[in-house]
Amino acid sequence: LKISNSLRAYNDEQDRQSESTGGSNIYNISEVRGSIVNPKIRFVEGESMNSVWVNKSLGIDPVTGRELFMAKDGSIVSEWSAQNYVIGGSTDPKIEGTFGTLFSWKGLQLSTTFRYRKGGQLYNQTLVDKVQDIDPRDNADVRALTERWQKPGDIVRFAAFTSSAYGPNAYALTRPTSRFVEDYDYLELATLNVSYEFENNKLLRYGIKRLKLLFYMNDVFHTSTVKIERGTSYPYARNFSIGLQMRF
Repeated sequence: LKISNSLRAYNDEQDRQSESTGGSNIYNISEVRGSIVNPKIRFVEGESMNSVWVNKSLGIDPVTGRELFMAKDGSIVSEWSAQNYVIGGSTDPKIEGTFGTLFSWKGLQLSTTFRYRKGGQLYNQTLVDKVQDIDPRDNADVRALTERWQKPGDIVRFAAFTSSAYGPNAYALTRPTSRFVEDYDYLELATLNVSYEFENNKLLRYGIKRLKLLFYMNDVFHTSTVKIERGTSYPYARNFSIGLQMRF
């Protein structure tokens, strides 16, 4: 409901970093990417701290290949500004949770755990880093060349490359824009357990009182409305194991 002067100063510092262009929108990507292109946490009275603060994008100008924005006063501008921040969405989901099942039949047992999320938004930083702002000399996503502006009249999602006059390591960095805010829903099979207990089997005649085969796997599949790289902000691993229990 109310923020302190120190939080206001924090917002101002974040804005200053995002706009510290030195008179140009061109940077050495390796030095300043993280402090400029990622959406910032902003503390604003009456708003969620999980809001995604961006400039409202009007898309790529088919004449110039530059991104156009809507300013707070409703005018159309071609320069990004912290003064034109608006809320493009929120990372808070409307609903999220888990569900699972347990099935048994004649010694076979199957159990699963699913995780899901519905509602809310996500800033697709993968598209920014790997397509929009990629150095074309790197191992780039094919869309960096096939789906960006190249000539007047092109109707595309990704802006033009910057002029080589700025030097071989100079490229425009894309500041937070609603162009990359996407609705975020997902469903994933988090764990899968399968086991089979042998009963009345010939193997049980050799002093074995119990024999059970087990299989476990995590992160079996993940489907989402947002196509992003996983494991870049928080590690994940897909593991599986096979086991055999014997009791004599």
